[in-house]
Amino acid sequence: MDSDMTSLATLSVGGLVAALSIAGCKKTHATADQPPSVKSPPAATAAGAGIRSDEDYVAQASTLLGRMTEIFRRGGTDCDKLADGIAALAADATMKSVQTYEKAHAEAKPKFDAAARDEMKAFEDAAGPATSACQNHKKFNDAFAKLAG
Repeated sequence: MDSDMTSLATLSVGGLVAALSIAGCKKTHATADQPPSVKSPPAATAAGAGIRSDEDYVAQASTLLGRMTEIFRRGGTDCDKLADGIAALAADATMKSVQTYEKAHAEAKPKFDAAARDEMKAFEDAAGPATSACQNHKKFNDAFAKLAG
């Protein structure tokens, strides 16, 4: 893993997930003039229903990671498009819930790490080209900084 991917892999689950995505997440189709879309979670989650357990945290964090992977797959190396998708995900209510839970329950992150090994590999594969192409792109870096909370 190169240094860009190492730094991505060490972000908090909330920071990625976002990696950054939930079981009912619907995929959308981005066009050349639209950023990759990030669907909002169901209303109950967006309203702050909260995460009730480590298992719920793992499920929600895994969904966010899937959404983040999809942003990178659709955005390719278009740094502006990626930045828009990442910024939208960083502002998502589910992301905030995952980040809050992770801070209060440090024991949950290793559970996510173990459960999401394959998902993390898919994320790294999708994000690798973009992290190289966008490493000096301000908007991309600013969006990623928002994920770190």
